[in-house]
Amino acid sequence: MTRLPTIDFTWARDPRGYRLTKTAPRRLVRNGPNRTEVLCPPLTGEEFRIFAANATNDAGLLAFVNQYGPLSWMGFDAKMGDVVDHVMWDARTMRDLLAVSADEHSLGPDPGPAYVGSFISVDAAVVWDPASKSLRWHFRPNSLLDALWLQFGQAVHGKR
Repeated sequence: MTRLPTIDFTWARDPRGYRLTKTAPRRLVRNGPNRTEVLCPPLTGEEFRIFAANATNDAGLLAFVNQYGPLSWMGFDAKMGDVVDHVMWDARTMRDLLAVSADEHSLGPDPGPAYVGSFISVDAAVVWDPASKSLRWHFRPNSLLDALWLQFGQAVHGKR
């Protein structure tokens, strides 16, 4: 049986929370100054489902970010922030793909380019796993959004 890769990820959030800007492009920006983050608890593997289900509107997206931190490195910068439309697109795409993957016959043999997720950035290594006494993949995502997409991929892959 093929074991899924290990996802090694540590992230932080602003303890003062986040807010949405009103000017275009709307962004999720931190309330506190830069470099005042606190560590988030380790990911459980289900955060992508929470993100996809709750980031359907401003309030749901803001609640997710307040709990799990910014979705990208830009979200750590008090002057930049994450672009709302971009991260909402990711949440909507995950939701749509989850709905389609629940009905494996709806995709057909080749879903084509319309069913494409986000490109992600991850460091990967082959490491020794002492528990299984074998080699395995070890992934380190570079942002929370990358970690969410890796979780998504593992969940879809795990259905096989």
